[in-house]
Amino acid sequence: MAYLCKSLIPLGVLTLALQVSACSPSQGDERDMAASLGNPQSGDAVGRTDDSTSTEGAKDPSLSLAKYLTVSYKEDLTPLLQSYCTTQCHNATALDSGPVFDTYDTAMKLAQEMQDAIDNQEMPPDAKAGISQEAKDDLKLISTLLTQWRKDNYLNTYATLQVSYTRLLAPMAGELCLSCHTASSSFAEPDLNTLASWEGHVTHIEDEVRNQRMPPGINSNESKRLFNLIEQWEKLSFPF
Repeated sequence: MAYLCKSLIPLGVLTLALQVSACSPSQGDERDMAASLGNPQSGDAVGRTDDSTSTEGAKDPSLSLAKYLTVSYKEDLTPLLQSYCTTQCHNATALDSGPVFDTYDTAMKLAQEMQDAIDNQEMPPDAKAGISQEAKDDLKLISTLLTQWRKDNYLNTYATLQVSYTRLLAPMAGELCLSCHTASSSFAEPDLNTLASWEGHVTHIEDEVRNQRMPPGINSNESKRLFNLIEQWEKLSFPF
């Protein structure tokens, strides 16, 4: 089935990242850790909902970050879809472009079909004939993001998420940061074991994440999405 656009416009080397679903905040006391699952589009909290941990998290941050990162249509999927699908084809004005999915609503309806077309190398048209490794990586990433996007209840934008310290930052730091960044550690500052420290060093933390310096080994796609989550937490005035 014909889906993705007829010409490739490489976006840039993007490596495969794993993502996680979003969770809704608890009602009542915002410090209550017992939050129920919900729709991330309607202002839900993002973070872990289980107690499992990865012993390899320090070596491969993707294994741990997979439990915390989420996928949005606007920030994560739109740039890739525009590069490979909707700029020249698959939009409302293109002639003979096949299915149209250049909006949030249309992409949501056709998410599974888009992914099937990519996975089966039906689209782009020259996928089987031979494409660059960069394009292969990007298309694999689109497929992975589409899978997680559905699990995240089709999140539209990070701006609707209620990111909290207790549900996201504290448990994530426990797996990826606190082996070094604690008051008892002689390895590195700042101490990331308290809410006050996260607030006081948020700009520095954002810079480290955005520039792929922390956590060690983070890839470009993960750093972008982690930065978006921390930035959203800052915009919400650092909810506990």
